[in-house]
Amino acid sequence: MRTLLTAITLAALATLSGCRAPGSADGLRTHNVNVGGWPFVPTAMRVYPLTHLDPATTETVGGKETKREARIVVHLEFKDAWGDGSKAVGPLVLLVYGPQDGKPGAASVQQRRYDIDLSDLRRNAELFDPATRTYRVPLAGLPEWLNTLTNAEGKDSLGSVRVTVRAEMKSPRADGSQAMLVDEYVVTK
Repeated sequence: MRTLLTAITLAALATLSGCRAPGSADGLRTHNVNVGGWPFVPTAMRVYPLTHLDPATTETVGGKETKREARIVVHLEFKDAWGDGSKAVGPLVLLVYGPQDGKPGAASVQQRRYDIDLSDLRRNAELFDPATRTYRVPLAGLPEWLNTLTNAEGKDSLGSVRVTVRAEMKSPRADGSQAMLVDEYVVTK
């Protein structure tokens, strides 16, 4: 009986000592990042390579022809100070740049701006894709020339036209300041 009681006591002490481990919330010390605030605030953002252009398509369903506009599906990945994946909260701006009138070789100009409020927790949850651990943001209402970049078979004919997506986000800090996170990605197909 005494051996069983000793084993239970040792197990309880081992469990309690783990509560102050470096990876636990109680293990945070004053020299750690964002003590007193959320320690997992994003410090880096990347427009993830899953970002792609879905070209315009035409489908016939039940004898009725339906057209779907082209859209860019942007995937955004956020990392905290330890390099681990993190969710983000705050104002996000996505900018789409492309050649004027879609002509290859023309200077790239801003075509569209999309403002997304990741402070709205319901919208934040809708956009987060747990399978990829990225925010998946479909952008519709693109310039008309992107809708015409399909051939007769409906295949993407983006060719040498470059479309750039720029993401900008103001990430809040524990001291009340904000850090600007920025990244760009060139959509090639």
